[in-house]
Amino acid sequence: MTNIGAAFDNIASVYDELWTRSAAGLAQRAAVWRVADELFIPGDHVLDLGCGTGEDALRLEDRGVRVTAIDASAGMVSAARLRGVDAQQLAIEDIDGIHGPSRARWRH
Repeated sequence: MTNIGAAFDNIASVYDELWTRSAAGLAQRAAVWRVADELFIPGDHVLDLGCGTGEDALRLEDRGVRVTAIDASAGMVSAARLRGVDAQQLAIEDIDGIHGPSRARWRH
């Protein structure tokens, strides 16, 4: 686990309260979703790097997009899994170890 992963482990249980549902967090997410909602279509498969508690993965899955979700923090992965996201603990720099479909099938 990276130092970043360990830092987020310490706040995983309150991350949504501290950031996701904050005014700044909601505004940032709304801006991202305005683009993502038009960019990804049902049947696409995306890689959610640093998935956190799974908020974006859930949004995409609700729209019919398949998501492979990773995060360096075991606590964040646990929180995402509790919400129904198929997340795995993996640091971005270790992406070669990802489990899932061939990257050639992912929409870029």
